[in-house]
Amino acid sequence: MSKVKLKDKYWHRVGNKNWVFGVKKNEDVVLRLQLHSKIPIKRHTKVKGTASPFDENSIYWAKRTGKSIMIPTYKYHLIQEQKGRCGICGDSFLPDDLIERNHIIPKALEGKTIRSNVHAVH
Repeated sequence: MSKVKLKDKYWHRVGNKNWVFGVKKNEDVVLRLQLHSKIPIKRHTKVKGTASPFDENSIYWAKRTGKSIMIPTYKYHLIQEQKGRCGICGDSFLPDDLIERNHIIPKALEGKTIRSNVHAVH
């Protein structure tokens, strides 16, 4: 394939931008690579002190990563969304707390098991 055909196949003009890399899906739509400048920066926090995934502080690691063999994934997601705090009293969860999933509108009153109706509690 010639250089000109390669250029016409992969490099396009989109709006006021020249030399946009991508492929044409049809005459109006170009599937293109995302620009680095358009990807939001995600800052990461350092691990505190001597914390380790093996020290059984599952609440700390739930807030950080959402992964542990000690707590199911759905509870981790609830803990992360609630920033490590109980959905009823607002106190922080401690490593030895028993964490339960609670329905805001009880199932007996036709509450559904959907994310907007569930929270983690002591």
